[in-house]
Amino acid sequence: MPRDEPAEAASGGKRVHFDRLELVWIPDGGTAAAALRTGEIDWIEYPLPDLVPVLQRDRGIGTQVYDPNGFLGFLRFNHLHPPFDDVAVRRAIRDVLVQPDYMAAVALPGDWSECHAVFPCGLPQVREFPAAPRGEAAMDNARAALKAAGYAGERIVHINPSDFPAVTQQGRVTADLMRRLGMNVELVESDWATIIARRANKGTPAQGGWSLHNTISRRPISPTPRSARSSAAMASAPGSAGRPTSPARRRWSAGSAPPMPRPRPRPWRRCRRRPGTACPSRRPGCSGCGPPSAPSCAACCRAEPLPVEPQAGVAGLSRGSAAPPVPASGRRR
Repeated sequence: MPRDEPAEAASGGKRVHFDRLELVWIPDGGTAAAALRTGEIDWIEYPLPDLVPVLQRDRGIGTQVYDPNGFLGFLRFNHLHPPFDDVAVRRAIRDVLVQPDYMAAVALPGDWSECHAVFPCGLPQVREFPAAPRGEAAMDNARAALKAAGYAGERIVHINPSDFPAVTQQGRVTADLMRRLGMNVELVESDWATIIARRANKGTPAQGGWSLHNTISRRPISPTPRSARSSAAMASAPGSAGRPTSPARRRWSAGSAPPMPRPRPRPWRRCRRRPGTACPSRRPGCSGCGPPSAPSCAACCRAEPLPVEPQAGVAGLSRGSAAPPVPASGRRR
């Protein structure tokens, strides 16, 4: 029996209001939107951004932001194999990721914002870093950095889902960027389930492995160094995607010391620097983010210094009213 209280996201009492729920997988966004308009389906989780205005003009369809906190985009590198086992290569890519390029591909204008910080903007102690430089001069600097790091045209396999609108276009933006840098990139697209299965392969790209991939994460799970993917992944077990490792970060994340009673600026500065320099992943943006929240931050970061070791990469932030990955669409009955 459900608890006698209103449902709120994952908490509260859960009551069944339908006798039957049928989940239909429609990989093509245009086909899904057409099915919604004709009444073949009743709800779309991720409508394509260019189709949202069309759906909003239909009197029988309503749109909503189902998670006002929004999502963060991530570019995850594989640390096991060249060239991304070299932090210098990861930093070269990091320095030319332009957040608006990514967000424009997955969200409507006004439904996203830039956030150049390790942790979500708007939280206590979060400070933004300078935005990535833009233009051909920045690209030339990145090409020079890749050459200095010893990149010699090794094949790079970018695995990208073809049926996940919030991620698909971000992956294509990444592949285009790396080709313009002169990197030998192969974009391999398949359904999301196949991507997840391939991501578990520890072999080289030639052995069915991978080099990098784009993904997203809900903004509320990234507010502190212990939970943020860019930081927590560095302390995770070697089985985590991309296999970034850091013994010092893992010892710290184990939490042998009691949590701090309040945020402390100096430890936060160390925590937000470390993922940026080690580059465990790169964040292209955040979509569907509502007003910045400011929850209390009790167990944010302990005070011991964190030596920089090679890790993965991060990229931006989109918020909004009716743009993927945030909005959901549904037919009114």
